Amino acid sequence: MDIPLLIAEALIFIFPAYCANGTPVLAGGGTRMDFGHNFIDGRRIFGNNKTFRGFFFGWGVGIGVGLVEGLVFGFDKVPVLLSVLIPLGGLLGDLTGAFIKLRLDIPALDDLLRPRRVDGACEKDQWRQLGNHRHCRRIRLPRHHELAFCILTWRDWLRSQSR
Repeated sequence: MDIPLLIAEALIFIFPAYCANGTPVLAGGGTRMDFGHNFIDGRRIFGNNKTFRGFFFGWGVGIGVGLVEGLVFGFDKVPVLLSVLIPLGGLLGDLTGAFIKLRLDIPALDDLLRPRRVDGACEKDQWRQLGNHRHCRRIRLPRHHELAFCILTWRDWLRSQSR
């Protein structure tokens, strides 16, 4: 068996799970899968981002993609049972990952992509490290992670050169 064919068959096999994992965000909201309850360690079981609506919507999309693949490539290559089980496995794996990330206190990706901006001055040492620029902003990420950086625009750079 040659490598390109093997890669194509692997992608055909896993594509329903990819679609199932990517589409629950399109369903938007609903009842939380953990019903808002906490685990024995006091943290949420799955968090706010895992809902029944998203789970079943993603599973339905994954099943649909698997069935379309079966029609296109033949049900001998993509059996109906695999069209049901592969998306389910992908979504259950996603739930397991959410559970583990909450236990390890790893922030969700959407928390990192939506930082809260807190204006403030950088420390003088940070100014020196970042090129003595005065235009600083502080970004505060959820769960006590903090990133400080300086913003230097072309106009600000020109002003600093003329002094």
